[in-house]
Amino acid sequence: MQPRPDLLRVGAGADGRHGSGRRLPDGGQSRQPSTPHSTREPRSSSPPCRADGRAEVAEALHLPLTALADLPLRVVSTGLRYLVVPVVSGLADARIVRGDFAQLLERYGAQFAYVLDVRALEGRHWNNDGVLEDVATGSAAGCVGAYLARHRVVAVGEEFALRQGRFTGRPSRLAVRPQGSPDALHTIRVGGDVTMVARGTLDTLPE
Repeated sequence: MQPRPDLLRVGAGADGRHGSGRRLPDGGQSRQPSTPHSTREPRSSSPPCRADGRAEVAEALHLPLTALADLPLRVVSTGLRYLVVPVVSGLADARIVRGDFAQLLERYGAQFAYVLDVRALEGRHWNNDGVLEDVATGSAAGCVGAYLARHRVVAVGEEFALRQGRFTGRPSRLAVRPQGSPDALHTIRVGGDVTMVARGTLDTLPE
């Protein structure tokens, strides 16, 4: 059985509060209040991903092994389990090229994957068949905040910008603030700007 990457779990607490965006009078952007994505101390288990596992994941994401950062592949959860794949190059070329990618992730105990350029603080995420790429993945941003703080890439208590969506032509910027300490994270706050893009009225309730 393939050994799983180290697991960092920051569980979504029942007392997590969810902010709501405020629409500006001109219909433009508004600031989405930072949302606590977690309120419990993380737990770690399982050994780091072996070299052959790193190669398998890199190949499945159309990445050369040399593109991976000198950091562990790690499954991180703030409710949904993401396999964070840290890279230092190749983000533009990344894509899912395995038809059984969901099954591959399942072997690692993950539901999704997030490719993260740890130097540029920019990431990419697709549905598991690789057809659709997301432009801003809030659930993954919480996991990224925990991952980067745990490995001391970003400072705990300070907000950083996670960028996503550039390769779809719809660039986004998510504000992320990890709280606690690198070895005892308790809250990851995620927020950003929103824009009104459509309005509709439901005349009849669906059956």
